[in-house]
Amino acid sequence: MTLTSACLLQLRTTLRQIERMLRALEDLQQTTLSKDPRLFAVMAEGPLEDLARLKEEVDSFLQELKPAG
Repeated sequence: MTLTSACLLQLRTTLRQIERMLRALEDLQQTTLSKDPRLFAVMAEGPLEDLARLKEEVDSFLQELKPAG
């Protein structure tokens, strides 16, 4: 696979989504964790699942870039 503008745009978009998810988790941690750890755990589930999915997208993209051999 060659690096095309579309591929790079897709990767940048995914990385931005990861950044937003991490910021959201950080905000949630600061506002909720010390007050209600159980609530934090429940509320963090969705973003953590999204982060795992986005990581898989990045890993897949990077795997496609590896030279065959």
